[in-house]
Amino acid sequence: MTASDHNNLSHKGPVRPFLEIERRRLVNGIKRSEDIQGILVEEYAIRCYIEPSVFLTRIKELLLLANTKWAEKIPPSDAEWLKLLPPWFLEVCPDPTSARQRKLEIESELSRPYVDDLEWQLSRHWEPAIWAFWMSPDERNWLWWDGNEKDRQSVVIGIDRLTDIYPQFPGEFVWMCAAAGATRFTRLPELDDLNTLSSEPGAQA
Repeated sequence: MTASDHNNLSHKGPVRPFLEIERRRLVNGIKRSEDIQGILVEEYAIRCYIEPSVFLTRIKELLLLANTKWAEKIPPSDAEWLKLLPPWFLEVCPDPTSARQRKLEIESELSRPYVDDLEWQLSRHWEPAIWAFWMSPDERNWLWWDGNEKDRQSVVIGIDRLTDIYPQFPGEFVWMCAAAGATRFTRLPELDDLNTLSSEPGAQA
């Protein structure tokens, strides 16, 4: 199923009632003593090969784009997503016309990334429209909570989980971070068990 196919589905997903709240968090940050909308806030320590401030800007840019466009009555088609997504993201995504990507697209239809396997998630370089589809409010089960610079090489990002049946490493979230410049990815508080990305999609040699 592609993003354009999704236009024909009923828009009653778990994230849809909270799009405005997520949008406000992305633009203005969380309020003091703000309540979560789901069952918990899960935090990730993420090391970057780019400036942490640039990394966070990229993540918020992508999330805000997905949020606002999926809130529209008629969301973008696959071709429209290619025009909307930022160049830095498209540069590290695979060619949507390649045979390899067609295989990945078929796998995406058959195997929703509900897998608690970070290496498997990181091996999947998502075609832009497939990523956009799984970011729809009818498919994902998490909201943006907050993100802050941890030090000169890393950030901490929190997501507001709406259900307890979601993997600890949501595939669309992992690929977004990898594309934006992440090199190490850890679910807190497991700081003694850092998981290293198998590749750095946008890194410069």
